[in-house]
Amino acid sequence: MKVIFLKDVKGIAKRGDMKEVKDGYARNSLIPQKLAVIADERAMAVFRTQKAQEEEMHRAHITHLKECAEKIKTLTLSFSLRVGEKGEVFGSITEKNIKEALIKNNIIDIPFHLPHAIKTIGTQKIPLDLGGGIATTLTIQITSFSE
Repeated sequence: MKVIFLKDVKGIAKRGDMKEVKDGYARNSLIPQKLAVIADERAMAVFRTQKAQEEEMHRAHITHLKECAEKIKTLTLSFSLRVGEKGEVFGSITEKNIKEALIKNNIIDIPFHLPHAIKTIGTQKIPLDLGGGIATTLTIQITSFSE
């Protein structure tokens, strides 16, 4: 029996795959557990529509990431850290601080990971992998102030 998988089934198929499986396996396991449906004309049409919608959403997401990467490349975020009399830095710039600053610059929902907090004064270039094969560099200017 030919079925379309609605969910990943470990070792058998991934979501969206169409495969020939034994009739008993389809009727007794896959279909009752809503893991697959019989691949008839109606199911194929629904599957093609869903696949097209998912591809369009993916293209839109990639376009959004590319636009954000261009904005980030031209952006310089400024932060201030307190410095003691002997030059010791108090505090750090974290991933959360950067995300908040990006949101203030209308750059929202950008997945990135900062490997460690920034604790040095000066200009730093931080490589960002936004996902989907899109990467950019963020410039951060950290200035000092003392009390």
